[in-house]
Amino acid sequence: MKFLLFLIFSTFIIFKTGWSIEECGIRSAQQAIIPIVWFEQTIDGPGQSPIITRFFHNKIGIFASQMTKCYFDRISPEFIFDSVGIFGLMFIFYLIYNLSTKKRWPILTIITIFSFLPVLSTNFSTSKFFVDFLAYFYKLLAIIGLKTFADRR
Repeated sequence: MKFLLFLIFSTFIIFKTGWSIEECGIRSAQQAIIPIVWFEQTIDGPGQSPIITRFFHNKIGIFASQMTKCYFDRISPEFIFDSVGIFGLMFIFYLIYNLSTKKRWPILTIITIFSFLPVLSTNFSTSKFFVDFLAYFYKLLAIIGLKTFADRR
C-alpha cells in the first residue's frame, strides 16, 4: 500500500506542467536599467540635485535589484507549485525542513546554487533550458522529499 501511494504521488509530481518561461536573467536585467533609471529620475523632479539623483538611482543597484527579483521568482512557492503541484510543494518543504534540522548544509547549498542557473543565463534559449532544468530539479527534490516522508518512523 505504501508503494502504491508513493507511485501515485510521484506520478502527480512528474506529470505536472505549466511553469513560466519568461526571460529573466542577465540580459533582461541589463535591458531594464535605462528605462528604470529614466523613470526614477523623472520622479525626483527638476529641482533635485543630480548628484543625489545619480547616487540613489545607479546602474549597479538597479541591476542587482533586477537580478534579485529574477532569483526570487525562481525559488518562489508559486513557481515551485507550477512545477510540481501542491503535493510536490509540500514534500519539497518537508525535505528542506528535514535537511535543515539534520544540519545538512552542503545539500541545501547545492539546492540554492542550482536555483541560480536560470538567473545567470545570457539569452532566452539558455534561460529556457535552465528554467526547464530547474523545474525538473524541483520534481526530483519533491520525489526525494516524498521518499523521506514515507521512510520516517
